[in-house]
Amino acid sequence: MKTINFCDYEWYVLEEQGNKMLLLVKDIITKKTYHEKYEGTSWEKCTLRKWLNSDFYQTLEKCHANILETETELDVMDKIFLLSVEEVEQYDIPPAEGWWWLRSPDNFGTGVADVGGEGGILIYGSGVYNAFGGVRPAMWVDTK
Repeated sequence: MKTINFCDYEWYVLEEQGNKMLLLVKDIITKKTYHEKYEGTSWEKCTLRKWLNSDFYQTLEKCHANILETETELDVMDKIFLLSVEEVEQYDIPPAEGWWWLRSPDNFGTGVADVGGEGGILIYGSGVYNAFGGVRPAMWVDTK
């Protein structure tokens, strides 16, 4: 799979559409809980989403002009996001060192789907509060 260096990270290029590319960071950048409270949550309300689009986004300051806002869920816009189950199924993504979070809910509606260290999607999910999962940010960037 093609990789590029962008904003001090190495990224897989998952898709190219005209003057834009979908990037997924090659390696897990940190381990965090999906949500900081012991409660079911959605991508829209989780604290990991807030962290990605604030603290992590700020570390990419020199590249802000190229990072595109993307609708990740109905009426939810993000600059930085986690992949969904459908997106992982669409692309042939090499496994990471350890498991990592997705933004899709699990089958029970109380946790979140993830990708295991072997690369398989786990739709039975992980608890959003007590599990420290790998974070692999994704984003669409303008290549003009």
